[in-house]
Amino acid sequence: MKRIVFFILGIIFALLGVIGVILPVMPGVIFFVAAAYFFSHSSKTLHMALFKIPVIGPSISEWESTRKMSPKLKLAIGSLFLTMAIYPWFLYENKASAIIMTNIFIISLLYLISIESKD
Repeated sequence: MKRIVFFILGIIFALLGVIGVILPVMPGVIFFVAAAYFFSHSSKTLHMALFKIPVIGPSISEWESTRKMSPKLKLAIGSLFLTMAIYPWFLYENKASAIIMTNIFIISLLYLISIESKD
């Protein structure tokens, strides 16, 4: 049962990664890293297939081997998190939803800051 759930989550995050590569608003790499994690526990074939993608394969490989992220990638993801934390205040009339979404993105930003940068 756990393998099936991880497989489904891997597919969802891989699709989000593809959307992130197509749309400039979302970073695709972080979703592919999550997909790699879920595929590593459910499907070795799909896990290895992620490494063969030319644009994101090296980033996934680096993350899995060193658990470090380049400062450039951290800056790109961090700026996206800050943007996503601000936009609910302009789009939602319900400020409770804006507060919840802002807190989620701020927690994500704090986690991103805690990740060690590669030299």
